[in-house]
Amino acid sequence: MIKTVTDIILNNELIIKDEKVLLSFSGGVDSSVMLDILLKLRQKFKFELSLFHLNHNLRIESKSDQIFCEEQARKYGLKIFSCSENVGEFAKKKSLSIEEAARNIRYSIIDSIVEKEGIQKVVLAHHLDDNVETFFLNLFRGSALKGLGGMRIKNGIFVRPLLKTTKSSIYEYANKHNLQFVEDKTNEDNVYSRNKIRNIFIEQIKEEYGSDIIKRISNTMNLLRNDEKFFDKYICDNIDLDKSFYMKDELRLLDDVILNRLILKKVLSRKDVTFKQIMSANRFIRESDTGKVFIGNIWILNQQDKIFFLDKLPENTEVLYKLKLGNNHSLGLKINYRISDDAVFDENTISIPIEQINGDLIIRSRRNGDKLFPYNMSGTKKVKDLLIDEKIPLIYRDEIPILADDVRIYWVYNIRKAHIKDLKGPFAVISILKD
Repeated sequence: MIKTVTDIILNNELIIKDEKVLLSFSGGVDSSVMLDILLKLRQKFKFELSLFHLNHNLRIESKSDQIFCEEQARKYGLKIFSCSENVGEFAKKKSLSIEEAARNIRYSIIDSIVEKEGIQKVVLAHHLDDNVETFFLNLFRGSALKGLGGMRIKNGIFVRPLLKTTKSSIYEYANKHNLQFVEDKTNEDNVYSRNKIRNIFIEQIKEEYGSDIIKRISNTMNLLRNDEKFFDKYICDNIDLDKSFYMKDELRLLDDVILNRLILKKVLSRKDVTFKQIMSANRFIRESDTGKVFIGNIWILNQQDKIFFLDKLPENTEVLYKLKLGNNHSLGLKINYRISDDAVFDENTISIPIEQINGDLIIRSRRNGDKLFPYNMSGTKKVKDLLIDEKIPLIYRDEIPILADDVRIYWVYNIRKAHIKDLKGPFAVISILKD
């Protein structure tokens, strides 16, 4: 078993010479076997090893388990980061399951240790049976392909050297080397979904199809992971993922396989994103004329001829900036305001007779009911209709700068200027450029 784990570490570069390595250590058989193997490989790979233990305070034995882990650290002369948190209280406060709350706390503490101590690899003792359990958990939740591929041996700084090792092999190793470890009695409590899958569902499958079914399922998971890698690469090579919007017709030409993966790529957090949600987003993009849908951690917005992927919906907050003589900066624009006896009109400049200005000249965002007397057009027109005619998406309309005074609009920037009569000086000459 040590040779198998050593080969996995070498072939996947899980641990590199002189790295600082942190083992997540519960004291159970899995992490105890992982500790024993790392101690034996420490000289070969020349890494610095420390331990992390989290007391979840969910069982009477939690404190004694924590003491056991601390004693193991002292026995081998290892530094241990031993923490205690009330996971049950946290889960209740955040409306999370116990498993999810424990995971959130655990990874939050690990992240802080990594940053403070300069840890380069975090070793997790997940094994092959754990991965197959994850496969079924995700399958029953309606997970996408990525979830069905299960955990990865290497995911950033997190590494899992035992991921190809069965639980039975881990017990065999522990017994052969007379290792001490603690038993978590909650692993037998089938109120938890993972335990139910492990203790009932998978055991029934083993009885029906033989104990090697675990390895066969694992092989299928490897194929699914390879498929996911291929499609990931295809998406990255052929679609600009940095864009916040795509043309609607462009997305509707994509095959469902590609569109679904683009949706997943754009989702900021893939946690609990199900097949049903992906297909709902797919239908929304293909069939809806307008509207919005929330998936994972983003909004997908359908407006006019574009599909937007947004972290949050825009807020309708009015911007108002009073212009002063000289250079001004507002809404990403450089605005020059000067007084002149001569009128200047060009693409970037408008001239307004001083006597026609009511109050102050301001740069602001649009308001309900805004109207403009457009140049080269008869009568007034609502600013809303101008923006619709120009096919400006709704989410961008509040960002369009408007030059106005207390009564009148003179310029909807980059869209249309007002018709100004009786051009008698002196003039307020306003030039606007991108800042």
